[in-house]
Amino acid sequence: MRESADIAIIGMGKWGNHLLENILKVNGLEVRYICARQAEDVELKTPASIIHDENIILKDKRIKGVVIATQPQKHFASASKFLRRGLKIFVEKPLTLSYRECSHLAALAARKTSAGIMVGNKFIYSPAIRALKSFLIKHDIKIESISSRWLKGCAAQKAGIFFDICYHHIYLFDYLLGMRFDRLEKFATNEKGGIASSGIVILKHGRLVSSIEATYNNHFDFFDHSIRLETDKGVFIVKEKDRKVSVYLDNKGISSLTFKHEEDRERCVEEEMEAYYRWLIGEEIPEFGPDIDCRIIRSLSKR
Repeated sequence: MRESADIAIIGMGKWGNHLLENILKVNGLEVRYICARQAEDVELKTPASIIHDENIILKDKRIKGVVIATQPQKHFASASKFLRRGLKIFVEKPLTLSYRECSHLAALAARKTSAGIMVGNKFIYSPAIRALKSFLIKHDIKIESISSRWLKGCAAQKAGIFFDICYHHIYLFDYLLGMRFDRLEKFATNEKGGIASSGIVILKHGRLVSSIEATYNNHFDFFDHSIRLETDKGVFIVKEKDRKVSVYLDNKGISSLTFKHEEDRERCVEEEMEAYYRWLIGEEIPEFGPDIDCRIIRSLSKR
């Protein structure tokens, strides 16, 4: 039997419920509290106590970690109190919407050895993406450029397109390239009420230039998410459909290499929660720390 880790989750919107669904799949994670505005927001039946005041969690010494899935504007206030309590927190991206708040949280996490921050970025934990990264390393494949396109079928989110969508791919490009970006430039191509609903991000990793194009699409039944990696061995195409990731190589006759990986079900969020569990029980530490988020947030916050 695996060691148990008692946790709480805050925020029961669409993504909070999805996180809860995947948390329940991880043997060893025990949800003791679910903090929601109202009990009806919780879509799954669990033995956890449904509460409306997150401060109740602070008083329970059994709790090892807290998953925060509220609106980004609320992340800082919640994360601060749980870090001061010495807990390991999982915060859905973006960590915050300002560099000042992000750096403050990083400093709080550094003050207590028992505390820490893991930021949600599901694609890093996709088995297909992991397999792609291993394949690139094994065959010493040189990435020459990366471009991505993401049309998300929903209304504009309060965080805006850069913090909501582009944030994912900045993390992902750094991961695939094995280095941090040197320069980031962003361009809003459509704004409403001061919130970017479509935009482009240009990243530079040394001499390599990458691009991210993202748009909110109000046609809710429409979704398009793909990434293209140009390499010296051909072109890798990454696609997401129904939350399942697939990757294949079109070698263009340049090489004899073949690669194809298709996920049979959504795996990345479950793997992400498994990684959080292993961190809670001390088996491993997160691959990415809040310093990366501070760098991304500082760059995205610039006008």
